[in-house]
Amino acid sequence: MHIKRVSCLLLFGMAGGLAACSGNAVETTDECVARFATHVENAKNLGGETWVGNYTYELEGNGEMPDPAEFGEAKPAAERPRITISSGNSDKAVEAFNKGEVPAGGAYFFSEDVSLAQTAGPAGTLEETVYSGCTGGPNNSKLIRIDWVEAPKDMNT
Repeated sequence: MHIKRVSCLLLFGMAGGLAACSGNAVETTDECVARFATHVENAKNLGGETWVGNYTYELEGNGEMPDPAEFGEAKPAAERPRITISSGNSDKAVEAFNKGEVPAGGAYFFSEDVSLAQTAGPAGTLEETVYSGCTGGPNNSKLIRIDWVEAPKDMNT
């Protein structure tokens, strides 16, 4: 199986992608979808019909830890969120956080200067995955990155 993976940040290089995809203010769904429109058009050149989006959100302020019930033994370990807390160099820690797989329960990153959340989305067209990312984030968050992975051919949308 050949898997294609593309990230909004990687499409335009690190500096250009950060300028196009980051911000601090919470926005409307339409504003979010509009920010990713150019990235969707460029990603279409890669081919593929069905994609899965992994989403990274910037949390307002220091962000809020997920409900402690999310960590309880009632959920299997694979469904609990992954939590990363950094007191050192945030740039290196964020880079490592972004390289990790997104578990079914999501992932959270907290440091002195940035708080992030990651979730995995359902399969769909590029446009559908953007809409899902723009509407599916935690409260008081802004979508700042989408990593697209081409869905396996047998995956239903």
